[in-house]
Amino acid sequence: MKLDRKVLIGACYLLVFLGWSSLLAEEVEKSSELEGLSVELISDHSTITAGQPFLVGFHIKHQKGYHTYWKNPGLVGLATNLKWKVPEGYTVSGLKWPYPELSSMAGNPCYGYERDVTLYVTVTPPKEVTAKKVNISVDAIWMCCADSCFPGNESFSIDLAVDKKAVVNNTHLSLFNLAKEQMPASSSTLNTKLLSDSTDQSIRLKVSAMLPKNLEEVYLFSEDGQVSSAEKQVIEKQSNGSWVITSQRCEFSPKKVTNLPSVLRLGDKYYRINPAY
Repeated sequence: MKLDRKVLIGACYLLVFLGWSSLLAEEVEKSSELEGLSVELISDHSTITAGQPFLVGFHIKHQKGYHTYWKNPGLVGLATNLKWKVPEGYTVSGLKWPYPELSSMAGNPCYGYERDVTLYVTVTPPKEVTAKKVNISVDAIWMCCADSCFPGNESFSIDLAVDKKAVVNNTHLSLFNLAKEQMPASSSTLNTKLLSDSTDQSIRLKVSAMLPKNLEEVYLFSEDGQVSSAEKQVIEKQSNGSWVITSQRCEFSPKKVTNLPSVLRLGDKYYRINPAY
């Protein structure tokens, strides 16, 4: 039975508040086993060197039937939030989100991850580093859901050696390679065009490309919440061979938008698009 979406949204925020109130985040060395999932702070290097970028990731391993949320979770759920702490002089890139999956919370469609996933950043050291080791930590907040939801709030930390020569961590390298493969591809070869205005209730996207035979494998994930996750998307072939994907605008859609930043699924391919209105 589906629950009222506004009630679910309020419940998600309440769960996080209760999680913050009852779980004063203790710093955890690298990993932790929690309700519905296990999480681990990882790096693609065991030893870093001055001026050479390296990757640090928040690896989430879900138990069967559980999911966490993408950067836009849809109408229910809360996105995983990561606040990085690095020494002075180090810089941290924006968070990389592999492509999302269509999941469900209490019968309500949402965007997230049922598969194991690594959210990651690029950390760049300064050109001169005198320390023999560096500590990287992250304050992590997440929501893990199945039939019920379990908020998480913990801090994780790793120490990496510093030397003249960098050393790759082969144990974790495969996880980063998989995360890179799961990043949405450039849409430079994909022709998309919005046929609706930014104030229209229906969002109509024209796609000039070969679509998979199974149209259930076509889906538009909006990054900023313009597209409603609660309504079914309609896909129609046009007389000129192009396709039009029609979705409903979310009641909580941001206002005065000029583009539709999204991830478009076409079968087993995912593309990042940003068509203008």
